[in-house]
Parts: sequence; structure tokens; C-alpha cells
Amino acid sequence: GLGNEALSFQIKNNAVETARYMVSLVDPDDYVSTLANKNIRYQLKRTNDTTGVSETLDIQNLDDTGLIDTGVIESGVIMTYELIMWIDYNATISGSGITFSKVVQVEGMQIPNLDESGANYPELTDNMIPVYYEATSDTDGVWKKADVKNLDENNQWFDYNNYMWANAVTVKANGTKTRDEYLQADLGTEISMDDILSMWVWIPRYKYVIFNGNNNNGINEQQISVVFEHGIDSTGTVVCTDNILTDDDSNTSQTCTDATNGSIINNKSTYTHPAFTLGDEELTGFWAAKFEMSTDDTTCINNKNSTNCNKIGLNILVKPNQDSLTYQSVSTEFANIRSMELAGNIHGFYQSSEATNYLDNNSYLTGEIPNDSNNIDTHMIKNIEWGAIAYLSYSNYG
Repeated sequence: GLGNEALSFQIKNNAVETARYMVSLVDPDDYVSTLANKNIRYQLKRTNDTTGVSETLDIQNLDDTGLIDTGVIESGVIMTYELIMWIDYNATISGSGITFSKVVQVEGMQIPNLDESGANYPELTDNMIPVYYEATSDTDGVWKKADVKNLDENNQWFDYNNYMWANAVTVKANGTKTRDEYLQADLGTEISMDDILSMWVWIPRYKYVIFNGNNNNGINEQQISVVFEHGIDSTGTVVCTDNILTDDDSNTSQTCTDATNGSIINNKSTYTHPAFTLGDEELTGFWAAKFEMSTDDTTCINNKNSTNCNKIGLNILVKPNQDSLTYQSVSTEFANIRSMELAGNIHGFYQSSEATNYLDNNSYLTGEIPNDSNNIDTHMIKNIEWGAIAYLSYSNYG
């Protein structure tokens, strides 16, 4: 399918203000496709012509809205797209006269959506479903399908100004409803907790005001001031570089400077949180698991010990009111979490069948995934990511 000719197009923000945009594939005014969006695979390459940064997105199970990309675009910026489409190998198609025709629809909005905080729009990967919580009593509630465009007040997805963070779930392929039924369901449809496999919360890219620069002592407890950033911009005044520690120099792992203010000044200098840099890639945000991980392995659940639980191949669940998965070594846990994105995973994350966990010379799983073909990276939470969540929790958006 990737050998097909790419459709190229551009969008540009001609306004003087930053805008929200949405790119969708929709039926022409005089035509209705008989082949569903979900039966087509899509690869979308997006390039910011100003920064030169490109990102390739693999899209599966596209819903009826046809939304293939959304985000924030600065004034004067041009985005160039290359779109390749082909019929999904796993698609079930029957009958004659099957047709598929789409046009590219671009929508720009001066007001981003129901959330006016400026937070980067959550980037759902394949088969993740946006959800919101609706209380049914003082102690109970249900999760319902949210509006992925965040424009429907009755099914609002997120509003960071009002402490409503964006949540998403993955569901079973076949439960009380099928995964496809949930993906195509109406907004406001209740998603049964019995069908949910994992629950996630979006942490948008931000910078914060330094409150304890150079480890000053004696500061009072205070709220952390956070400002959300657009796209992958790094607008903080503080820049840090890593140091390689040696036997002669083991005092610090980083050197941080603030050229704008001359030095790092508490309550003035700002820092783009480093959790939004993964290797050499800048992130618009990341998804964090909402609960400690558990598993559906009954042998481990019913008799927890190293023999039953410290093994490769356990399905990882992220749900409330479950027994936490214990008795796993760090290497086993690392490999099991990385395996959440391998082909055939229970969550529905797309992955090429050629992508497999890598075994080292001692036949141990390393967590590396050669031939990785998706745009996600499931991994054990890092200290720096935990820090980003903690700072946001104790900020003006907490």
C-alpha cells in the first residue's frame, strides 16, 4: 500500500492569531461512499515548512468523522501533507459496486474549542477512544464517549482551565460491545468498565516558572505557575545541557543557564519541562496511565508469586479497583509494557507483524522493537515524566 501515489496538499494560517485546525476526509457533496473509512489504511506525513519538522502518522479504524489531523498552527505557518491510502488487508468487503471517494476538508477556528487554555490537542493513536466522566452520585459515575473535536458541550472531552483533563481508553475487541461498535458509537455512549482495558490521561506540553532555582532553601510552599506551549515550541528562558559524569566530576548531571535574564531567577525564569523531549524527538504531550498496571492472567492474580507473575507475555491492563501486578523484575516488567504495542496486542494499537521484541545474546528481552512501524512508544514511566505530572497536578491547572 505504501507504494501508492501520495496526495499532496498544504494548509496555511493567513490570520494574525494562532488558530486551531482540523483536517478531515469527507464525502463530496454529490457522492456517498459505500466503503467505510475503517476499511482503508492511511499514512499521513505532516511537515511544518517553517521549522522543517516532519511527523508520519499511521491511521487505522478511521471513524465516520474522517478526522485525520488536528492541532494548532501559528500565524503565517504552512503545513505540507502527503497522504497515502490503501485497502486494509484485514478489511471484510462483500458485494459489488463498492466505491470510495473523498475530498480533503480543512476547518480553521479562531477559538480553539471548548478548551481555551491553549493546551496542545490530544493525539489519539489508533483504537483509543476519547472519554469523559459523568457522575451518577456522590461516589459513583460512568465513562462516556466524548466529542473528539471537543465542540459539543453535552459531550465535552476536556477543559484544562476548569481542571477537566483529556482522558482516553482502549477496549476489548469483543466485549458487551465490539471495539468497532464503540468506535462508531454516538457521542455520549456509555463505555462499560467490563470492556475497558486501559485508561489514559493526556499531559500537554508546558513550561513552568522556576520556583527553586539552584536548590535554594527556605522557600514557602506555593502553586507552580504553568503555561501551555503550542506544538513543539520550547519558549522557556532556561536551557539545560547534559554532563557526562566521570570519576573526577560527579557533582552534577546538567548545566542550566538563562541567557534572557542573565542567570536563573526564581519566580521569573521559565523552563520547558524536559519530559516533553524523548530522545531527539520533541513531543506535543504524552499519555500517562491513570492507574497502576494489573493483568488478566488468572494464575498470577489468584496466587501471586515470582513463578506465576514474573514471566514474559502477560497482558497489561490499566483500570481502577484491580490488584496491582507485583512480583515482576524490572526487566520483565519493561519487556511486558513494551509488548503492549506489538502486533496482535489486546489494546488494538497497530503494529507491523514484522516488528518483534529483540532478544540479546543471552535470550533476554531488551524492549527494543526492530521494524517498529507505528508512532507510539509504550514504556515504564520515567522519573522525569512522573515529575511533569506532579508539577501539573500542583499547578494552576491541578
